[in-house]
Amino acid sequence: MEQLRRRSGGGGGVDVPYNPPPSVGHEIGVMFGGIAAFLISSILFWVWWNWAQKREDRIERERVEAFRQAGGWGAKEKQLKVNNSDEISRAKNGA
Repeated sequence: MEQLRRRSGGGGGVDVPYNPPPSVGHEIGVMFGGIAAFLISSILFWVWWNWAQKREDRIERERVEAFRQAGGWGAKEKQLKVNNSDEISRAKNGA
């Protein structure tokens, strides 16, 4: 039987023999193994992402609750506080 040769060019004149895969079953096994690894890693990432989002949501809710218990409600109160402190400092300076 004639030896199989690579058909593409660019080999610089060197004949590189074609090495067929060990078996088609092996190639299909590698393909399905890669697909399975992708699916497993995708599922693990999805589980981790949901866990991380729930954790961040819980931390944010606790932070907002602590802020509200301290007497703040948001940016409006911050602005009022800044404006009031400006008025107080002006009154102290006699302006």
